[in-house]
Amino acid sequence: MTRIPTTALPSLIDWPRDEAAHDGPPWEIWWLTARLRSDGRNLAVHALFHRLASGMLSTGVTITDLDRGEELTRKLVAEPGKAVASTEELRLETRLCSFDGSFAGGYRLKASLDDENGFDLALSPTRPVLYNGGSGQYDFQGATTTQYSIGFLQTSGKLRLGGEEFAVSGDGWYDRQWDHGPRATQLAFTWFGICLANGDTLSVFDTTAGQGPGHRWATIARPDGTHIVTAAEIASSDVQAAASGRRVPRRWTLTLPSMNARLELGQQLIADGPQLYTGALDVSGSYEGAGTSGYGFCDMVGPTA
Repeated sequence: MTRIPTTALPSLIDWPRDEAAHDGPPWEIWWLTARLRSDGRNLAVHALFHRLASGMLSTGVTITDLDRGEELTRKLVAEPGKAVASTEELRLETRLCSFDGSFAGGYRLKASLDDENGFDLALSPTRPVLYNGGSGQYDFQGATTTQYSIGFLQTSGKLRLGGEEFAVSGDGWYDRQWDHGPRATQLAFTWFGICLANGDTLSVFDTTAGQGPGHRWATIARPDGTHIVTAAEIASSDVQAAASGRRVPRRWTLTLPSMNARLELGQQLIADGPQLYTGALDVSGSYEGAGTSGYGFCDMVGPTA
């Protein structure tokens, strides 16, 4: 496998050890989403592994038919001893789903929601790791958090939906995050993970919906591994009510003044809940003064997000 350069100084990620689970953080997550295609059908999957200091491992999996706007979600909370969260390597397992592998060798994500619905996917990195905040560690709504992201994940495999099996391929995103101490406030934010046609990966946060002062910023990882951290301006529009009752923008305008960029983001539902909403993004506009396009994902977290 061709080595992918990673340049973020100083990086505060212990790589590759931090791909595995930790003992001690109050919580940590592994977040994965992919847009998939099969014979003209547009599908998506979402998986969230949430591990607490007690060893409890919560897993949630969604399969979505993007053409019909229909989602199928299953959740499972596994007590210690009834799930695997290895501290030696990336290996997470519950009865609902599993995730393992490495950045160097690729990842595998499997889920079985029931006898008729599930998937088995391989995810291969093609761009450098994005260290959020430029180093991978930053202050986030009252706590120190560590986070890295991997966009441009080539994704392929098989998916079962309603008893029908599809060979699928597409693009995914993997996000890894954990806190280093207790959090004084409840998380509330909007986040975008964007992959642009020029190969740049963007992780964009808007924390102004939370308690206390908020910020809007973007971390950019370029194809050579160079990182840029810059201010962002975000305006939402076409707000509609989701099934959960949450009011959700269907479009955003993202402006990055230092990058001479104005991006239009349109989104489709992947997973909807009262505390967490995930969408698939179509991206167009201008970037560094030239026309661009791309794709991505969004997360809206918290009761006020």
